Amino acid sequence: MRIPERRFAASLAFAILASCGCTSPSGPDAGPRDAEIPGVDARPASADASLGLDAGALDGRPSDVEFPDATLADASAADVDALRCRSLGSFTRSAPLTSTSGKPFHPYGMTSDPSVLFEGGHYRMWLTSVDWTTPPWLGGVGTMGTAYLESTDGQIWDDRWIAPTLPGHQVSLVLPPGTFDSRGVETPSVLRGPDGALREYYTADLAVAENQWAIGMATSIDGLSWTRREGPVFVGQSDWEQPTCLDPPSCTVTVGGVLEPSVVWEPSSGRYLMAYAGFGPLPGELATMRIGLATSSDGLTWTPRPDPALGGGPAGAWDEQLVSHANLLAAPGGGYHLFYFGYSKAEEAECANDACSSLMPGAVGHAFSEDGVHFTREPAPVLPRRPGQFDAFLTAGPSAVLVGNQVWVFYFASDTLEHAQQLNLELAFATAPCLD
Repeated sequence: MRIPERRFAASLAFAILASCGCTSPSGPDAGPRDAEIPGVDARPASADASLGLDAGALDGRPSDVEFPDATLADASAADVDALRCRSLGSFTRSAPLTSTSGKPFHPYGMTSDPSVLFEGGHYRMWLTSVDWTTPPWLGGVGTMGTAYLESTDGQIWDDRWIAPTLPGHQVSLVLPPGTFDSRGVETPSVLRGPDGALREYYTADLAVAENQWAIGMATSIDGLSWTRREGPVFVGQSDWEQPTCLDPPSCTVTVGGVLEPSVVWEPSSGRYLMAYAGFGPLPGELATMRIGLATSSDGLTWTPRPDPALGGGPAGAWDEQLVSHANLLAAPGGGYHLFYFGYSKAEEAECANDACSSLMPGAVGHAFSEDGVHFTREPAPVLPRRPGQFDAFLTAGPSAVLVGNQVWVFYFASDTLEHAQQLNLELAFATAPCLD
């Protein structure tokens, strides 16, 4: 299936890959990044194989680090008192992330949507990946879910948890699909709640129909063994979040819902705040992605604001066609940073003749809000595409974390249109200093 009107967020291509027969990759770079697929001790391949494990262990691969409650990086108390971080300097980008094993995180580069916490001096990443035994382009069905990595420096990542444990598999998933979300689990947003437990909010690709979404949640003590809450915790309520008909008047194909959550806990107010993408129509407008906000006292029952917090930018803006995949970061001095994906009419034109069957070109932008409701966006992307670099075609899926007096934004990227349509992606980060 092709992207309807080419107006989906970048990460949704994984849903297409996992649920349909996709075009076979072609060209000299279409094969796996590393042909050797390790096969070690057998692991059950059932949908809930990752659930119910002892805390701190996953198939004999324990976490080496004890992670305390999330803190404001490793800054001293005096630093924290002085730190406001309400405005940011320019971003400096890393090289693509690498693994301790020297192997790619996925043999075909299919990793995206990082969600990063910095705890106990370590970076912890949950991300979207796809496993299979028979490739989807050869008639197989991919299993899209959450994978896991750890790092001490943010650049080199311990990949023991993502390494496949069965011959012929591509990756291991710590949260594969379940029942209501059997078509896929993607775009994780992981936080530590007030009870000390980890919560993962994610896009649930609903079993009831292809390309319809809601937001699911799972909990964990160690971030490796997850207990899924059966059924969505948030579904679309406003018109602009409702599935839309793509083939009127028969309407046999509908697309839409709510997806790509980013959730933070507000200790001062005792509530959760969620930014998310909604796909649906507004009166007089085409169905597209917009960014919404919702609040909750328990993280389970959510009250959304009726109108989008952020839509496409003005005519001629870099993000005029679409905004999606928002990521919230609370500023210590008050207010919220919002990083998000967007693209322009000119970038859409690069995809003429349905050239972009999976991922659109685009970039990561930034907005700020004093009250967590009204956001003011910057006029240019903070992570623009860079000709000749690994992120020349696409930067997307931001995940921001505060480390000392810097904001680190992890993201995924692609260098060419061809690699983007193959979902052959890189992971990277960029850092910016806090200016106040």
